Amino acid sequence: MTSPRVLVVGREPQVVGAVVGAVVEAVGRHTVATGATRDADALAELAGGGVTLLVVGGGVEGRSRELLRAGAQAHGVPVVESPLRGEEVESYVRREVLPRLTAHGTGGPAR
Repeated sequence: MTSPRVLVVGREPQVVGAVVGAVVEAVGRHTVATGATRDADALAELAGGGVTLLVVGGGVEGRSRELLRAGAQAHGVPVVESPLRGEEVESYVRREVLPRLTAHGTGGPAR
């Protein structure tokens, strides 16, 4: 099984960091999860290859969201775009991120 590589993009560094940490905790330490708050950084990481899943936060505005979606599509990377809306980060990751990783055969809950 390929180790998942999740890229989390948002505008609030503390929220991005919390989601990154929750992904690693939920999926396991073999997971590579990184975060970006700038579109250019996220697009460069997508272009570098190997990203398994892109998570786009609710604070990412329209034009940026379109650019990120297009970058992900160009590299065959699925995108999660559901906002947190005050939900606990761990619950959000279990509800939105884990099913997408499992569906693509790249990860599952940590054991």
